[in-house]
Amino acid sequence: AKGGPPSLGVELFRDFGNIVKEVREFFPPDFTDWREYVREMWVTIAIAVWGTVLAVIFATYAALTRTWTGRAAYAYAQNPEAAALMGVATARLQSGVVVYSCGLAGLGGALYAALYSLEPTLGSLFILKAVEAAILAGIGSVTGALLGGVILGVTEGVGSIYLPLAFRDAYGLVFLVLILLFKPAGLFAGRR
Repeated sequence: AKGGPPSLGVELFRDFGNIVKEVREFFPPDFTDWREYVREMWVTIAIAVWGTVLAVIFATYAALTRTWTGRAAYAYAQNPEAAALMGVATARLQSGVVVYSCGLAGLGGALYAALYSLEPTLGSLFILKAVEAAILAGIGSVTGALLGGVILGVTEGVGSIYLPLAFRDAYGLVFLVLILLFKPAGLFAGRR
């Protein structure tokens, strides 16, 4: 009869044995190096993660540029009072944007966790990078923010090749300051 913790432990142990047996059956007999399999699985997961990221980026861009709600969000960002006078339900729009943003943050965390380990202070670095990319591109430009992130990543990557790796985060900040000296509104300000 099934009962308390001892029988539960036996069932869990039996299930673990079945899992081990299934894993052994999964590997072909000529499979000699499990590290090769793990490497192939990691590459497959990385491709799936990047495919998901690109799909979400393009879907978000399409929604912002091709739907009434996206145009309403742009209008609200420019002038909330004028958007309300034009019939935009600003309270509902704000709630929708917050819910979508939280969903994107959760999806980003889940996709990151699929490839790397997590720690409690992980988000602060990504917030700094996102703000840097947005300022570099110019506030209000969606494609500019994406390109700003790419430029920031390339700057930090190339900088860490030729200069000490310990200062990798500083290279992006120096590049940001140099850009803002010559274009205070950002590289892509005003473009959509």
